Amino acid sequence: MDPVTHMAMGVVVSEATFRGRIGRSATLLGLLSAEMPDMDTLPGRFVHDPWFMMAFHRGLTHSFVMIPLLALLPAGLVWLFRRRQFRLMYAVACLAMLTHPVLDLVTTYGTQIFWPITNHRFAFDFLPIVDMFYTPILLLAIVACAVVRRAGTRHLCASEIRRERLARRIALAALVLSTGYMGVGFWADRQAQLLARRTVPADHGEALDVRCPPMIGNVFARRLAVRTPQGYYVSRHNLLTSTQPPQWNWAASASGPDVSAADRLPHIELFRWFTMDMARPVLDRETGGGDLVRITWYDMRYGYPADATESFFSAMVVMESGSDRVVYGPTRSRWSGRLPGQEPAGVLSQFAPPPGNPILRDRSIGTLWRESWRP
Repeated sequence: MDPVTHMAMGVVVSEATFRGRIGRSATLLGLLSAEMPDMDTLPGRFVHDPWFMMAFHRGLTHSFVMIPLLALLPAGLVWLFRRRQFRLMYAVACLAMLTHPVLDLVTTYGTQIFWPITNHRFAFDFLPIVDMFYTPILLLAIVACAVVRRAGTRHLCASEIRRERLARRIALAALVLSTGYMGVGFWADRQAQLLARRTVPADHGEALDVRCPPMIGNVFARRLAVRTPQGYYVSRHNLLTSTQPPQWNWAASASGPDVSAADRLPHIELFRWFTMDMARPVLDRETGGGDLVRITWYDMRYGYPADATESFFSAMVVMESGSDRVVYGPTRSRWSGRLPGQEPAGVLSQFAPPPGNPILRDRSIGTLWRESWRP
């Protein structure tokens, strides 16, 4: 999820638990703890390598196994200024930090919640990265809690105990409502998957995998992506406004010795791991390049418009046909390090929107809002 949602959830958790016993520092603790797992993006500001970020983001700091250890850091920092109630502070830090991987888990990107036991990426397509309904529930609860705590002695909640009790109930109600909305996202995902399996053509084999990620904005507008042995069917459907069955677009996957050779490259294995095996290879001959071939993998979980057969996440490599020799990629990496088993960084490249994709030209909130509601 986006940083605002993570931080808002951390504050609401602190309000619903021990804010009344710890005081204002609980709010700061919940905010810091809920956002702290994204500290794994900080190295990317210095490394400037998309492959590095792909490998490590949503890994160690997002693991359920590591949360009890990581929570010691924000709890200890706040305790330095308070010097009391460390157990309650640690409890708030753990609970708030735990919400971060949980919220990331219900989005499409994929999260290594059991690292280092396994680096498998888990993902549920319940909520979009940015949701125009989920986040306001949390923000409104925070505002309501602040208003209640500042109520004067002449108001209905004159007693401080009553104000604390009411603020906690408001926070708990926000948690219930936001969880209920997440349940709506679960229902929408199930409905979209059933619809996709029922309506997808069988011309290119049985469906091997079905993903129905929500578009940015709400849980009802979905991209339908169905992987078959020969390629992908993609479509879009809005569970609230669409009156017609999905209109499917076919996108074939390239195959052959050149694709197989490229698939064995460590960078491409990394990209396929990142896409959770939803990467579609496309092979083109390089113009004037003789025996050179360009192979591009598209992450079929994402697309704009939602029924596009290409994705704004891709990886590309140029190779000599019939050999394993990599010639070049479109950009050179600035990261001088290596991952275990990798060839020198920068031989492969591009984790970026393909040229001409409309999302590069049109990313306004208004456009995304209209796109998420159109039939």
